[in-house]
Amino acid sequence: MDNVSRYIFIALTIFILGLMRYGYKAKPKSNSNIIKQPLMILRGGIFVSIIFIILGISMPFLPTTGGVEILVMFFVLSILMTLFGITFIWYYIVWEIRIGDHEFIYRSMFGKSIQYEYTECKCVVTPARIDIYVDKKCILKISALSENWYELSNRIEPYMEKYQKE
Repeated sequence: MDNVSRYIFIALTIFILGLMRYGYKAKPKSNSNIIKQPLMILRGGIFVSIIFIILGISMPFLPTTGGVEILVMFFVLSILMTLFGITFIWYYIVWEIRIGDHEFIYRSMFGKSIQYEYTECKCVVTPARIDIYVDKKCILKISALSENWYELSNRIEPYMEKYQKE
C-alpha cells in the first residue's frame, strides 16, 4: 500500500507541475481583450496541492500510533484534497472571457464556449464585481480581482443605453 500511494502522489506531483507550467504559458500578460480568473485561484490551487502531496508522501515516514485504517483514510483525504487543488488550477487555466467588438465569448470551466451579443446584455457594477444579465438571468459574475474586469462593463454600457431606448 505504501509503494502504491507513493507512486500516486509522484504522478499527481508531475501532473500539477505540468498544469502550473501550462497555466503560466497560457495567460497572456498584455492582452486587454481577455478576462481570466484572479491569479489567487491558481496560487491557492498550487498551495493546497503541494501541501497535501508533501503530507501524503511523508506520512509513511512519520511515527504514528494509528493503525492501517487511519493511514488509508489519510491517503484518501490527501488524494481528494490534491484533486481539489488541481480543480482550482484547471479552473484558472480554462475559464476565460474573450472580448470582441460586438460580442464576448465566455468559456466555462468545462471548456464550453458561449457567445453573447452586447445588445442582449445588461450589467450591474459593484465595487467588488460585475454582474452580467441576459433576460433577467445572471449569466456571469466577474470578480474585481480579475485583470481587465472593468473592460467588459465599458463595452456593454453604450449598447445598454441604445438597447433601452429602443
